[in-house]
Amino acid sequence: MLNQVNKENGPQKVIIWGTSASPYVRKVMVALAEKNISYEQKEILPKILLKATGQPIPADFDAASPLGKIPALQINDFTLSDSAVIAAYLDKKFTSGNKLYPTDPEEYAIALWFEHYADNILTEVIYKKIFLECIVKAKILNQEPNHNLVKEAKNIELPPVLDYLNKSLEGKEWFAGNHFSMADVAISTQLLALMMTEYEMDHKEWPNLNNFLKKIIERPSFKKIVAR
Repeated sequence: MLNQVNKENGPQKVIIWGTSASPYVRKVMVALAEKNISYEQKEILPKILLKATGQPIPADFDAASPLGKIPALQINDFTLSDSAVIAAYLDKKFTSGNKLYPTDPEEYAIALWFEHYADNILTEVIYKKIFLECIVKAKILNQEPNHNLVKEAKNIELPPVLDYLNKSLEGKEWFAGNHFSMADVAISTQLLALMMTEYEMDHKEWPNLNNFLKKIIERPSFKKIVAR
């Protein structure tokens, strides 16, 4: 459910709901930084984890995120959830800073594809089977992670995914071509989540991907989230 944006002139108060550890929250934080948009962050877990840990669910967060997921964006009386939807909205709404999506139709389509790949394929392996087990279960819920699930994901499911991403960067500076885009943000925030689990990508096996990640974390927008 989307609320109507405040049409009155004046400063717009931008709030992002979600914990900095989440790759999806980080994705929106980078998007906001790339667009030079000041914002207030309200650290909060998804609704399912708030309930699991016995924490209250703020009414404003409940209204901003109907599914109880993070991130959620609040600009005055307008609210929106889902990182991909938020990023697309920010690029349309604000002309400041850098473009988040290419203007060339083919590069735009490629950027959308890799963002979709990150949010739907990478997340199945990196986020759901590694990050959730090693970070969320172990450090937030104080539960024993499923070590067999993590091992299988890292050793069997992850390498073909990294192979594909590494090959996709051959002869290109960024995933959608010569311009930085949300494709790069979506993929790199998933990879950074993987790094948080103490996984190290072999440089000889995936040189393009390692070089890409080194370049990414030097961007000012990423330095802020990596330091958190």
